[in-house]
Amino acid sequence: MLRTMRPTMLAVAFAAGLGTFAAAPAQAQSIVAFVNSEPVTNYDIEQRMRINRLTRQPSSRAAVLNELIDDKVKLAESRRTGYRIQDTNVDEQIQRQAKSNNQTLVEFNQTLNKAGIDMNAYREKLKANYAWELAMERRRGPQTQDPLFGGGGTGARVIDYTLYSVIFVVPRGTSPGAKTAQANAARARFNDCTSGLAQLRTMIDVAVRTPVRRSSDSLSPQLNKILAGTPVNRMTQPFPSDQGVEALAVCEKTERFDRSARSAADNKANLDNAAYLKTLRAKAVIRYSGR
Repeated sequence: MLRTMRPTMLAVAFAAGLGTFAAAPAQAQSIVAFVNSEPVTNYDIEQRMRINRLTRQPSSRAAVLNELIDDKVKLAESRRTGYRIQDTNVDEQIQRQAKSNNQTLVEFNQTLNKAGIDMNAYREKLKANYAWELAMERRRGPQTQDPLFGGGGTGARVIDYTLYSVIFVVPRGTSPGAKTAQANAARARFNDCTSGLAQLRTMIDVAVRTPVRRSSDSLSPQLNKILAGTPVNRMTQPFPSDQGVEALAVCEKTERFDRSARSAADNKANLDNAAYLKTLRAKAVIRYSGR
């Protein structure tokens, strides 16, 4: 349940501009459809079409009727899952929209009035969108917060590494045990890539390869775990390789978020939401006027 907040002055400010729409013509109020016994009127359709034009989302009358039916279904699902959107929740949405448009609340209200938009109709659209967003968040369950995008974590976090491969060459016919001990000793002393790599290059039977840059999304889970646990300017534990005993010097870590991965995850979430809405709509009792 959402927390109920005290009424704000926003409702009072908007109320002053609603007189023009208080008495809508009887024809405009005629019922076009019922959704679970809740009516959708011609006036609702006309208002939503004006809102869509103002937000540059022009659509046909039939498309707008479908949109309004969807809104009724969304609000019903929100109520079923335990959310009751309060007027103050919608007030906060309007405050943010006014601020993003660099307008005061009065100026925002005037913009809607000039477009012939009833604030009540506008609030209903926001209420349906917000209720659906909350219902879908609850359906998906807890999400990991993504500090860059502000949404749920989607596996888009990527770490770019700059790595130097350090090879302790094992002479033919000898045991790698001595070289493993040498690699562990070098690892214990290594605490700076600049001076540490320079010192390693002076050692006999030790080769320092040119640096490579690798991203965590291209590495195996095992190597990702090792590199994630190795601080910058340190070396990983040595491991056997074709050329002897090898260790990786981690000389840089850069964290970023893969926009394409996030976009793909968002697209999947939108498709899932659309499919779920289609299922809910099929269960709803929708009756069109005259049918």
